[in-house]
Amino acid sequence: RLSKTSDFGSGCSADGNILIDDTIYDRFVDQLVLEGGYLVTDEEKDLLERALWAPDGSRTIETVAQPASKLAVEAGFAIPEDRLFIIVEQEDIGKDHRFSGEKLTSLLAVYRYHGFEDALDKVRRIYQVAGAGHSCGIYSFDDDHIDRLVGGQRQAGDDLAADRVLHDRACDPLRREPGGASEPQH
Repeated sequence: RLSKTSDFGSGCSADGNILIDDTIYDRFVDQLVLEGGYLVTDEEKDLLERALWAPDGSRTIETVAQPASKLAVEAGFAIPEDRLFIIVEQEDIGKDHRFSGEKLTSLLAVYRYHGFEDALDKVRRIYQVAGAGHSCGIYSFDDDHIDRLVGGQRQAGDDLAADRVLHDRACDPLRREPGGASEPQH
């Protein structure tokens, strides 16, 4: 949550895409909603896409680093004022699927994956859209998965070349540790 609400998700290291294992997907999305997320409908998702990106694919400046409520208003719908970020369910990845790229605002795309190979494939394809050099995080107890993600991104020329890979941490460097500094004030 903090990654999308600290500076309204404007940092390029803010989590923009989350891949969630199919076995926990629904519970995870429910938890994101409990943390202040607003899960959009398909119609709202279409409205958001038109509001966030110009026809040429560039981001619209009035929607960069904005609170979730303003994003919704710009798109033509309203959300409860207590919602801190917007959640978009996404399946497709690629240049023609804009939510798979960089958003730089309080919007999070979530993907369902089926097995670790599918997750790695999705991460690689997201990097092809958003560009190498971004951060990547993994929450896992499986050392093989962690090693494969880190090892795979170190191979020269690999399209998964992350600037940094974090284990069991949010990608946003401004993340507060539990019991630590208070959340940012907006």
